[in-house]
Amino acid sequence: MIVNAGGLGDMGSSWVRVRDAVKAKTARATDKAIGEVSARYDELVQHLAHHLTGLLGVEVLALPPRDTPDHASRRQQLADSGLMFGRLKVPGAVDVVVVGADVRADKVSASVKVAAPRGETRAQTRINWLLRQIPGEARDSIRVEAHLAGPRATSTAALLGKARQDPTILLPEEQREIKAFTVSLEQQLGPKRAAGAGTLIGSVKDVTTNFYADVVQHLRPWSDKRG
Repeated sequence: MIVNAGGLGDMGSSWVRVRDAVKAKTARATDKAIGEVSARYDELVQHLAHHLTGLLGVEVLALPPRDTPDHASRRQQLADSGLMFGRLKVPGAVDVVVVGADVRADKVSASVKVAAPRGETRAQTRINWLLRQIPGEARDSIRVEAHLAGPRATSTAALLGKARQDPTILLPEEQREIKAFTVSLEQQLGPKRAAGAGTLIGSVKDVTTNFYADVVQHLRPWSDKRG
């Protein structure tokens, strides 16, 4: 399902030049064009929030990225690594949906983080709890990452299709505790400037709406029924 971007026609006249400079690693955060493209991406995330508000009947809010909340940081990130992010806060969703574009790798993504069950629950039980919530028709290419407790930020990861066949592929070594999961969907970034299929705007719209329909709306936080 692809949404209407509510009038956002394209990524602006600077898009192709910025895309090529980012790929060539010649982009600079002080370039006016970098700021224009970064601002246009923020506008795209805002339009997605408006669309989901109309679709779901609840107010969806567009939020800045958690790691780069100010415009200067976002311009720097786009110039240095080709990354752009935004967040969508959907009432009732297990967490905010992070919507990203990697210009250098030609990828777009949508992801959500889910806190793992607490208490004495075994790692295998936590993995099974998450996998049961994702519908069987969800794409096998969805990525599941299990974040582990401890001083080092380590994780295990597998594609959903593989994890369903063998959930133990996500088990951590040394019986480490799983503290949270990140579930994500990644798709190709369209190279064209304008809106529609084969464009960055169309790709971001597509991955966001597909991910919400396939995953986010089905996820619920852990509830200890023993309490």
